Amino acid sequence: MRHSMNTVESSPNDLSTSPWRWATIGTVEDRFSSPTAPFEALLPPARRIDGVVARNIMQTAGEPADVHCYYRSMENPAGAWRWIRPTAVINDGNRWHVRAYCHERRGFRDFLLSRIETIGETRPPFEAIPEDPLWANVVSFEVMPHPKLKPEQQSLIAYDYAMTDARLQVQVREALVKYVLINLGLDRELSPPRQVLELCDPTVRRYLQF
Repeated sequence: MRHSMNTVESSPNDLSTSPWRWATIGTVEDRFSSPTAPFEALLPPARRIDGVVARNIMQTAGEPADVHCYYRSMENPAGAWRWIRPTAVINDGNRWHVRAYCHERRGFRDFLLSRIETIGETRPPFEAIPEDPLWANVVSFEVMPHPKLKPEQQSLIAYDYAMTDARLQVQVREALVKYVLINLGLDRELSPPRQVLELCDPTVRRYLQF
């Protein structure tokens, strides 16, 4: 199954040559589905992503280069220009981000592609940047059926998630733990029926601050 990215191309004719050309929201290819079987996919609401922005970020994330971009955030909705050095492109299950070193804040941040309004100039790196320990470090934690479920319900949830001994092992980059917790609804404490999973170690929620 392939999920797609919604892109808006500043130069409409250029999208045909973009590596993101296939990324049209609402397109899901399921190579296992029968031609006669009804098929429906529920996708998150489309977010505006400029095709030129996506292409530039994708190109610079694979090589050392700084990008001048106009970024809008919740802290500064009007936006501002900033220099970033893209290092990776991330899909958290709902949104597209670029992992990048921010020269203004002197640290690594996740920038939503939908909030990069435009791309300015690109320059060769003029200074060395530090390592990204949150990206390099892999965190492991366990998820279990919610203890407030009945025993037979816990067995069902363990079966649903293909757990071993009623435990689901999760391994993910430290920088991405928060997205996994949010997607699983484990970013806060809820009880059944709203939540059927629980963290074996609730202190894992400390990664939500990153």
